[in-house]
Amino acid sequence: MLKIGTRVKFKEVKSNTIPAYECDPFIPRELLKHGSTLLGEDYKKNGAIIKEKYGQYYLVEYIDGNNEPVCLGFTEDQLIPISWKARYEKGN
Repeated sequence: MLKIGTRVKFKEVKSNTIPAYECDPFIPRELLKHGSTLLGEDYKKNGAIIKEKYGQYYLVEYIDGNNEPVCLGFTEDQLIPISWKARYEKGN
């Protein structure tokens, strides 16, 4: 299971464009940031980041080809973790 804050890459990038994603009606609109599906230079360097989890969907934010943040929903099988976010519990 992936965690909020984990950096990821998309499994099926074609022509520098993100794979299929989910948005309305599965995920509330206020959790999404629409924009271009073309990936920007920042994605090539840093990947994307999991910002939230909603049901079976991970809300993943990336910087698009217009240098704007975009946040859309993806299932775990569409994502490859590139850095794990450590989860610290109180007292550890």
